[in-house]
Amino acid sequence: MYPGLFRDIIVRPGAYFNQYLSDYALLIEIGSTLNNVDEVNYSAELLSEILVEYIGEISK
Repeated sequence: MYPGLFRDIIVRPGAYFNQYLSDYALLIEIGSTLNNVDEVNYSAELLSEILVEYIGEISK
C-alpha cells in the first residue's frame, strides 16, 4: 500500500520481547532517533490503515 514505508523485517531467533506471553503477539517499532514526532505519528496512521486491511482479509 505504501512502498518504502518499512525497512527490512528483522527476525531475531531467541529474542522474545515478551511475545511468548500470547500466541498472536507482534512487536512493531515505529520511528527512531532520526525521526520527529510528526513523522512517527504519520507512519503510525499509515500502519493502522495497513493493519485494518490485512486483518480484514485474514479474518474472512
